[in-house]
Amino acid sequence: MLLPKKMRNLKGGAAYLALASGASVLPVIFLGTRLPGGRNSSLPPRGSRLSMTYGAPLHFRAQPWPRRRDDVAEAMDRIGQALRDTLAVAQQRTGLGLPGPIPDKDPADD
Repeated sequence: MLLPKKMRNLKGGAAYLALASGASVLPVIFLGTRLPGGRNSSLPPRGSRLSMTYGAPLHFRAQPWPRRRDDVAEAMDRIGQALRDTLAVAQQRTGLGLPGPIPDKDPADD
């Protein structure tokens, strides 16, 4: 089973692997892992509420070579929509939201 890493800038890796292997893809959303305005590497304060919500697995049939770009794009669209649907469910159930964009790196951090 494949777990796509992030919704933002969804790339074709999970889609391609699912098509190449026939593996299922499980859409999973984590909320509460970063405070609004926090850096990508920041951690939430101790005792913060974290949520993991998963959607229904997406099943893909293994496709022999060659796998066309259109096939990968269609699989990416299915995965992206499943992640968006799972996010909506997660936000409705938990009341938690997305933390917003990751701030630009501060040159003083170097």
